[in-house]
Amino acid sequence: GRELIISSDGEILTRGNCLFLGYGFNPRMPKMINDYLPTRDLGMLNSKGDLIIHGRKDRMLIKGGENIQPEKIESIIMELDEVHQAICVGIENEEYGQVLGCYIEPYTKNIESLINFHLNENLNSFFKIITWIFFKFWYKDVIKY
Repeated sequence: GRELIISSDGEILTRGNCLFLGYGFNPRMPKMINDYLPTRDLGMLNSKGDLIIHGRKDRMLIKGGENIQPEKIESIIMELDEVHQAICVGIENEEYGQVLGCYIEPYTKNIESLINFHLNENLNSFFKIITWIFFKFWYKDVIKY
């Protein structure tokens, strides 16, 4: 069987038959904690006991002392039909340490104000993205998958 727990900082830890012996001895792997393997994934267990994954521990950035999980911002941006892809990253900043930048692959042009409005409706102002990088325009009627 497999077991998992959530550490005090939200990291998912697991143990059980799914792990092989090499995990505990590989210097590139995180050190075992009480026989549990740190996965570097962040998450929580809901009231039903289902695991909800919030993102990767190694993607978290710190803006002015606040932890920001880029996956949360990406998922809110991806709610918009006008966006094909969104990838958020930390950008070094003298005042805050890091700020959030977002690479946007939109389906249409001139959507920055729409994205800002949507984020302002769904996030507090501290998480405001200050850098936009639009890297390709896609049009729904042209894309063939």
